Amino acid sequence: MLGGSGLTPSHAVKKGRRYRYYVSAALITDAGTDREGWRLAAREIEEAVIRILADALTSPASLVERFGAAGMPSDQVRKLLSRAAGMAAALGGSPGERAKLVRELVEKIIVDEKTIIIKLRRGLLLGGDVASSASEAASDSAVELTATAAFTRRGAETNWFCPD
Repeated sequence: MLGGSGLTPSHAVKKGRRYRYYVSAALITDAGTDREGWRLAAREIEEAVIRILADALTSPASLVERFGAAGMPSDQVRKLLSRAAGMAAALGGSPGERAKLVRELVEKIIVDEKTIIIKLRRGLLLGGDVASSASEAASDSAVELTATAAFTRRGAETNWFCPD
């Protein structure tokens, strides 16, 4: 589900059960070396991304600020908030529906030792409307959501959680 994260989706099968996880590029490109990397449970990261997105999409004041909507006509702001509410509701839908929305809405996810950054495609939420009085280039740029992350090591496994 994650795209552009520097993490590659992978899986393992143990006793007939499939476990999905994301592996950092360092573990793949430097396999067999002493270089450290991450292997993170897919479900935990995906749930955190969904939670971060849902929180952002259901916060009108935050959306208006992030999208520079203060200079937008009020009808465009209402459309932005309406689209956001619809997307937040869709994040509570089926796993397939959530995955599809995340692929459409998220440009990139960056996971590091202390944060997770989600870069949203501005156009999907704006629906092609003219953005604020900001420049055209700024209206095409991604909107960033940042949340605190924490990692804990358990044997060879790294566990990740988002306390926000």
